[in-house]
Amino acid sequence: MPIRPEKRTTGRTRTKSALNKYKGSANLFGGAKQGVGKWGITIHGQASLSRKFLKIKKTMSLKLYDAVAKSVILVEAEAKYLIVHGYYRPAVDTGRLLNSVTGEVTKNSLTSVEGKIGTSVYYSVYVHEGTWFMKERKFLTDALAKNKKRIVKMIEKAIKTDLKESIF
Repeated sequence: MPIRPEKRTTGRTRTKSALNKYKGSANLFGGAKQGVGKWGITIHGQASLSRKFLKIKKTMSLKLYDAVAKSVILVEAEAKYLIVHGYYRPAVDTGRLLNSVTGEVTKNSLTSVEGKIGTSVYYSVYVHEGTWFMKERKFLTDALAKNKKRIVKMIEKAIKTDLKESIF
């Protein structure tokens, strides 16, 4: 397969292989690569920048925790609504499944927050996934899917406001 020249507006032509030779040839933190000289970056005010990043880390985990906690409450409420009203027939006989839907938020590290929603009733998997005799009622996955955009927006908002407050 022949190499086709790439036409320029000035009338000069270069082959694609000659253009690819220079892609990614600069090394940001020094080192010579394909004829590019060594160079680096100097950051003035590095100490204050480091303090700001530490402040961001501490406050970010609080904002993330709040956003994930709100998300868990939102999905939990939606799952309970779907159990009662969401499908062809309510999945409520005694209310045991409805009352067992709970959520929890755990903070694993400074930047890791995890939200879990589930039930403790043994038959919840049969209601959720269905059986040969009963249609599935995916109350947990449907609740999460329905609120996915809102959850992402809440977490994005928490991160953006925290960055604005911490840096400026």
